[in-house]
Amino acid sequence: MGFFNAFSGKSDNAKNVPQQPEIKEKPLNNRRSIRYLVEDVPIGQTGILVNIGKGGCNLRKLSPDLIDELEIKVTIAGNEYRSRVVWQDDKHIGLELQGGFDAPEFITKHLKKVRDITIRPLRRLSDEAIKGFVEKDMFGIMINLMAELEAPHCDMERMKLFVCKLPGLKEAVAASANIIRTEEEIVTLKDVDYAIKRLGTDTVKKVSLEYIKKKSSEIEVPEWGAHFYDSYKILKTVFFSKLAPFFAYKDNQNLAEAILNLETKGVDIFLQKGNKSFTRFYGSPTKIYSEVTRFLEKINFGKDLIQVNKIYITSVRKPTMALYDGYVLAHLARFPHIILDKSMKVSLNKIVLNFSLIYNLTMLATEAFIEKDKYANSVLVHRLKRTGMDEQKLLLFLDDIVNNTNKVMNDIGKRGNLKGINITGTPIRVREFLAKEPYSERFLNSFNEFKNTKRLVIKYEDDTYTHYILGRILDSEEFELNTKLCCVLPCESLMSEDFSVEQFSYFNIVLFKNIDLLPATLLRSLVKMWNTFEGSIIMTFSAYSMLDYSNRELFLLIRKYIVDFPSYFSDQKIYLKMVEHVTAYIKSYTNGGTVDDSLYTNNVITMDHIRGSALLQSAQSLEEEEEDKSEDVKHRAYKNLGS
Repeated sequence: MGFFNAFSGKSDNAKNVPQQPEIKEKPLNNRRSIRYLVEDVPIGQTGILVNIGKGGCNLRKLSPDLIDELEIKVTIAGNEYRSRVVWQDDKHIGLELQGGFDAPEFITKHLKKVRDITIRPLRRLSDEAIKGFVEKDMFGIMINLMAELEAPHCDMERMKLFVCKLPGLKEAVAASANIIRTEEEIVTLKDVDYAIKRLGTDTVKKVSLEYIKKKSSEIEVPEWGAHFYDSYKILKTVFFSKLAPFFAYKDNQNLAEAILNLETKGVDIFLQKGNKSFTRFYGSPTKIYSEVTRFLEKINFGKDLIQVNKIYITSVRKPTMALYDGYVLAHLARFPHIILDKSMKVSLNKIVLNFSLIYNLTMLATEAFIEKDKYANSVLVHRLKRTGMDEQKLLLFLDDIVNNTNKVMNDIGKRGNLKGINITGTPIRVREFLAKEPYSERFLNSFNEFKNTKRLVIKYEDDTYTHYILGRILDSEEFELNTKLCCVLPCESLMSEDFSVEQFSYFNIVLFKNIDLLPATLLRSLVKMWNTFEGSIIMTFSAYSMLDYSNRELFLLIRKYIVDFPSYFSDQKIYLKMVEHVTAYIKSYTNGGTVDDSLYTNNVITMDHIRGSALLQSAQSLEEEEEDKSEDVKHRAYKNLGS
């Protein structure tokens, strides 16, 4: 019995097996097999093979004359096939191959492929070098303490832990309670516990404020975040803590706080271990979280911030390992086109998924509040409405965020000047990113059908660009998806552990990215999700995986919902629009240079190929710039030595 027969409803236990919802709407795909675009292959006197699949093929005719026969014989891959003429015009003819075409190696050999690129990093940042970067995060602890002191119901245990972590503060609190220790004696946790109970929250708060004002002036704000670092760190802490109750999330072990406070340590590591000129790519929250910045990091260091942070944070605070996967998923929800390193593995559970949702919205909040980014503002506001807040409650919630952030800023001796954001949002349009031609229109229209079917499967040739556009669609109001809470799962990175529908209770959409790379052990969980999840599911897979040959049963499950992302080979307009879009997308990262579209029009190449070659030049120019600075410093040093 085939694997998927277990879910066919034909077993003895059929009544206990979840059944796929019956969809009465017109299927998105009527074809019984996938069609693959191939390089021109002559097929006798009949024509030139253009595309082929398990069920049939399309030929470009050698003559405009119509073929009168209803059936003809064609020889493909050395085998003769009887075929039925399904349709024809003066240029093409469509054939149904009787018995089916079962020579996938022929398709693989002649398949049209978009050319990709592999870039060798300018330097390699080792795991050991990352682990060796140790720094006390006093500022983060102070922020957490202030947030706890400002909370309506202060958690005394948490406050006690924060006080004990700050050198000098526990001694000050103990002294205020007349607990005197000599220099040789250490103030213990028990001493602090007694002092807090004796003094009360208000007095502890007063002592803490005096300590924090003194210490905050001693903490050096990193050069890359000079204009926003303080408000950025405080806003994250305030926003996350205010939003967490909406999703029943409790940070009992302070693991979320640890990740919140340490996530920019990766930036410091990059700048200390590499090129100081790289500072310009971290000058705002948008650039810190940007997927292009992740791409540049890989070019420069062989690792990106997500990888470096995992090594550093989980080395400094090992319990964060249980939650860090949520941080990874938060980045993917923000930018579905991020490609994780093969070493990154993700384990799913409800706590991780809920954390990813809250953290994703926190990322958007930093961009919207601090940078006034209109795109992030619009996405954030619409997603927050899924919490059940009406417009009035949302206004109060956002005002509370601003007031609390500014109060903490003032309490630590900084100027709190955070302003509110626009709750109406700015329209996000997606059609401008795709060419105006039938294939793109058909692809976009499938999202109108998706409202009813709740299931959609996208076949692509260019991984990064497809998921980039998909991310834009999910953020756009054109198909009413911007009000949905979405989770993006990188199938190739998922650990071989079952997942359940219940874990996704707060999500309206689950995107399974690259189902052709899903571990075989997770197929049962995937089928259960497909059959029983009440929300919407989007799946993607590469045309080059030849899914209908490599995983026939999975293909049959999803066949009716497969749509093609517009192929660059179908119409030159599609490819040229992608080139134009990608070069504009990376312009601000090219070190002041411009990207010439004409360099990428001779061959059909991927988004990563285009930006890889362009940004590699930018990275190399930064290296030269840094070397020139170094030589100039040496020259001046020698000159001063000689004088």
